[in-house]
Amino acid sequence: MMSLMTPPLPADVPATLQTLSDLVSLLADPAAAKQRVADMATATASYQQAADDHKNQIAAFAVAEADHQQALDKATAEAADKVLADQAAFNADYATRKAELDQREAQLIEQEAQAQKDADAAASDRADLDRRLSLLKAATG
Repeated sequence: MMSLMTPPLPADVPATLQTLSDLVSLLADPAAAKQRVADMATATASYQQAADDHKNQIAAFAVAEADHQQALDKATAEAADKVLADQAAFNADYATRKAELDQREAQLIEQEAQAQKDADAAASDRADLDRRLSLLKAATG
């Protein structure tokens, strides 16, 4: 048994019919068809030019980025070298000054020891002189 019901129309029938109508219109007017093809060729060429420009800009950006990275790496290396040189100069100056201060400290310790010896000798001499003076005073008087 056959069904008498017709199948439902697809949802895109109006768009399909419009496209078919536009195609028939183009085929009916060869000049319009040529113009339409020329317009599409112009649009395609314009799109291709824009795509090529975009590729060129991307390439130029990559070159500029590489140049910038190279300059940044160079500046970083120069700064690191300067820091190392400054640190080495500081360390050398520090070592020299520390050696001078250590030498002065040793001299001061030596001078203080000598001054203590001299003070002890002076105190001993004074005690001896005081003892002699008291003996002289006792003997004379």
